[in-house]
Amino acid sequence: MIGIDTNILIRYVTQDDPHQSALATDWIESHCTPSNRGWINRIVLCELVWVLIRGYRYEKKEVIRLLERILETESLAVESSDEARSALQSYCNGPADFSDYLLLQTNLSKKVRSTITFDQKAATHPGFKLLEHKD
Repeated sequence: MIGIDTNILIRYVTQDDPHQSALATDWIESHCTPSNRGWINRIVLCELVWVLIRGYRYEKKEVIRLLERILETESLAVESSDEARSALQSYCNGPADFSDYLLLQTNLSKKVRSTITFDQKAATHPGFKLLEHKD
């Protein structure tokens, strides 16, 4: 396996730069196979979502479909894919960012009882606990 950086994946997905997109597409499609999978770690997955939503103004539903395809693609291996799938399910139904749900799933897999946060959107999930000021 060889790791794929966020910028390579962004060029492949968006096809926004003729030169770099062509290089990324050629490399991924010629080097990533079921027997020699491209490795996507959790940080890259989170950065991908962040860049697509904030930088490229992708709709959440487009990002969800893309993440589903990445997780299903046999020529790609996603770090902690079960956690990523669970995070994606929460992201589909919840108001928080994908990275919040992936962080939560990672913590839960390590037997963390709950995760404290100031993020009110994340705190709508029962695995998070909102840290609030007590009067």
